[in-house]
Amino acid sequence: MKICPACKRSYPDDAAFCMLDGRKLNSPSTTSDPLVTAVINDRYTLKRRLGRGGAGTVYSARDGRLERDVAVKVLNRTKDGTSDRVRQRFEFEMRAVAAVDHPHVVKVFDFGHDAAIGPYLVMALLEGQSLARRLRLGPPLSMLEMLAIAQEICSALTAVHEGGIIHRDVKPSNLFLQLAPERALQFSVQLLDFGIAKVFSLPKVEHLRDVEVTTTGSFVGSASVVAPEQILGTPLTPACDIYSLGVVFYRMLTGTYPFRGDAQQVYRMHLSVPPERPSTRPGAHWLPPEIDRLLMKMLAKAPGSRPQSTREVVYALRDVRQPLLSAWADHFLGGTESDASLSTRPDFLHTTFTQADTDTDTPRALKPPILIIDDEEAIVDLMRLVLEDAGYNVVVALNGEEALEHLRNRERPEAMVMDLMMPGMDGISTIEACRRNGYDGLVVLCSTIRSPNVRARAEALENVTFVDKGPKLHQLPSVLSAFGVLP
Repeated sequence: MKICPACKRSYPDDAAFCMLDGRKLNSPSTTSDPLVTAVINDRYTLKRRLGRGGAGTVYSARDGRLERDVAVKVLNRTKDGTSDRVRQRFEFEMRAVAAVDHPHVVKVFDFGHDAAIGPYLVMALLEGQSLARRLRLGPPLSMLEMLAIAQEICSALTAVHEGGIIHRDVKPSNLFLQLAPERALQFSVQLLDFGIAKVFSLPKVEHLRDVEVTTTGSFVGSASVVAPEQILGTPLTPACDIYSLGVVFYRMLTGTYPFRGDAQQVYRMHLSVPPERPSTRPGAHWLPPEIDRLLMKMLAKAPGSRPQSTREVVYALRDVRQPLLSAWADHFLGGTESDASLSTRPDFLHTTFTQADTDTDTPRALKPPILIIDDEEAIVDLMRLVLEDAGYNVVVALNGEEALEHLRNRERPEAMVMDLMMPGMDGISTIEACRRNGYDGLVVLCSTIRSPNVRARAEALENVTFVDKGPKLHQLPSVLSAFGVLP
């Protein structure tokens, strides 16, 4: 693994330069940690220390049996030895995280006990950086990135809660942005660290009953994100994670936490001080009322006043996504900031939307639609925003099968804007299937993948062009116009 000296983002050993800032990557020096080179149960060779927390330390390691790199978490050693409570909590974490199988919850491969080292937990080795580091070191998150992060955290917590577990420590340092170059936004969120998780629905996780190590009246959690009921030690529900999630959203959108001060001051404010509306914070006045209402509801002091599930939060995010994207575009792209200010922001913030010339007094028949085919909802919303702002009629399919269904049963599109990498049928297979069903119009293939073989395979299909997915999506109206597809 290599590290960028500027942003501290981690990369695989064969990478040379940081994708974020172009700096040459360094190979970290080996640590003096005595466990480095230790072998756990004749299988896992510890290679390098990745991080140390209050109770455990995480190492990169090599699985000698399956010949793959993994992450291994072991209990910290202390002069006085490890207490039974700490050991029980670690065992609980091992079983709790293993009980949840979800693409946005860190994957557990194995856990057990080594005679020399003690309990250990083997997980997927993640490449990327924590949300805390990204927020601290930048560059600023774009609105698309924020929405994607919010959606993926909600997805992970839904699986955790439906598995009968409360995380109790949802915070930026426990949310990891795993490198995913095949995705438009280049990352996939992973929920980490179930060390203080709690069972709230035993029938679903009966096997965890004997290792539950906290009781009603005890208080664990991080000051910046802790819910009022955690401080009070009252019985907990998934609503405490929703409160912490609201704090994370607040931090992403405004650049600050809702409450600041020393730990005791922050605890008191969580209990009795209403948070300021996000839109009143410096630099966040552009936020629409819908996001104010959602975050204030998530940060309600009484658990019963918050959204009652992360699914409810997902539905609320879908409702606010369009006004949020529109307000963001109007503010950052509408000339309300100086050019110097805009130059410090992500690529998408440099784009401009062009409003199609229309005669508002004269009705105009809608032309055949542009069919967007993409499985990432945030990207679909951005494409729709860009194209509809330019005057195009837009319809959406979330995968290749839906696109074929549209071709067979609805008005044929004038052009298609399509993701290359999708579950099920990929973009090229979808194009081939659409051609077999009689569609011979323009296809704009959107991707961050620059493989010559993939590009050659796509260009062998007639009437196909490319747009880089992400920062170049604002060019879609220009690309369509260049091929004669006008609003």
